Amino acid sequence: MSQKSHLHALLLVTHSGSPAAGILQTLHKDIACKLLIASPHDHRSVQPILADILLFDNDAMTLETMQQWQPMVSEITRQAILNVVNSPSGLIGDYLLDMPIEGIFYRNDSKDILCQGINTLLAGNMWISRELSARLLSRMDPQQKRHELRDCDLSRREQEVAELMIMGASNREISERLFVSLHTVKSHLHNIFRKINVGNRRQALNHLRNSISRLPR
Repeated sequence: MSQKSHLHALLLVTHSGSPAAGILQTLHKDIACKLLIASPHDHRSVQPILADILLFDNDAMTLETMQQWQPMVSEITRQAILNVVNSPSGLIGDYLLDMPIEGIFYRNDSKDILCQGINTLLAGNMWISRELSARLLSRMDPQQKRHELRDCDLSRREQEVAELMIMGASNREISERLFVSLHTVKSHLHNIFRKINVGNRRQALNHLRNSISRLPR
């Protein structure tokens, strides 16, 4: 008996008739998922737990309205922000530090980039530039950051692997940076996942980024 393939769902939080909604409607076939739309103030009347991705339109959201959505969001729902101004300043760092955002789409991103990013999120990976990840990580106090990772019972080398993973480095890049084999990197990742009680890289990233973000700033 053949099984029906799972149709992913993307919930866009934006204003009615917004440009963001129009853009995503044109990408419908390319991202192969059901598109749902909700108002920023609909957090009490919709169920984002049913969506694979919760995509906030930065033009329609405030930090307060984004925070109002958080209690409704399942651990399996990935969150991303659309229409972020491509600038080193602004609220983007605060959003990422305070909430489990896994994807950033800039205002000048092409439709091809949007498709690639959404499909990457649907595959369980993050869509955040390495430069932004590094900038966010550098804002945290180094001693407090190392203390938090030690509290996860990670060895010194596992802490180094975890920091590079948070910054968005691939297994091969971690291998080259630390001068170890790919097999060794995978072994460290396996140990990290086991120690923080997660099953995959995305869950580990959420756990570590959220734990570090709770440190005093």
